[in-house]
Amino acid sequence: MNSHSSHAPRRILVVEDYIDSQEITCELLRLMGHTVQGVANAEDALSYLDANEVDVLLTDISLPRMSGVELAAHALHRHPATRVIFASGHANFDLQKVGFSASLLSKPFDLDTLAKALEPAA
Repeated sequence: MNSHSSHAPRRILVVEDYIDSQEITCELLRLMGHTVQGVANAEDALSYLDANEVDVLLTDISLPRMSGVELAAHALHRHPATRVIFASGHANFDLQKVGFSASLLSKPFDLDTLAKALEPAA
């Protein structure tokens, strides 16, 4: 285990429509020892969630056709134990308005910020 994975490996679904960002995020998570799948839209994410268990849904807020917030609501309805982390470049995003427990990871982020976002809530 390296310094960025002080906790048990998690199964993480990354939903990001910018493929370069998705691939970089997935690679960073793999370097931390997690099992990662990346998809580019909410529809693919829901299909993946129907067939696979994940511990963490890391989703962009701005996605084509369905927002990350809508995706997370659907995912939590099906899998209530899933942890939701929104990745967003929108500084004014209000987590209090989503109606469920989630955390926010501001873009752009680095390895340390990503690792900190995955730490269990205190």
